[in-house]
Amino acid sequence: MKWNFITILLMLFSASTEAENTSNWSKGGANYAGAPHSEAVSKKHIRINEIVSKIQFDLRNNISMYPEHLSDLFKKRNDSWKEYVETTCNTIGIMTGSGGSWPSYYTLKCENNMADQRLFTLTNTSMCINRHIRNKEKYDIAACLYQSFSVKY
Repeated sequence: MKWNFITILLMLFSASTEAENTSNWSKGGANYAGAPHSEAVSKKHIRINEIVSKIQFDLRNNISMYPEHLSDLFKKRNDSWKEYVETTCNTIGIMTGSGGSWPSYYTLKCENNMADQRLFTLTNTSMCINRHIRNKEKYDIAACLYQSFSVKY
């Protein structure tokens, strides 16, 4: 049992060090092709989290009725979106029928596309909220959220 644990740790370590060194990847391979998508997805998820935090802050500080509830609901819906993207994109990657690491590449492409769509939606939601705050129409802020809840995830 002890050796199995050590073997698994060594495999994970070697896989992570290999993943960080893109010069070892062949230029026609899935890892090489997916590296830019992986970096882009990571940056977009950081930006998504920033916008979600800002929207939560704006909701808590600018709505008179149930601000915490609305803010928490917004966060839960965003978490549901993340689960939806993971499930959907993994399915898309698998359903390509590609071999080797290529399903991971298609999964990353899907996640990159969905992150772009989410950034667009959240940016519009945030702009809508800011417009209502600026115009002192705080009673309309909650209506800005409909676009970020577009489908049930």
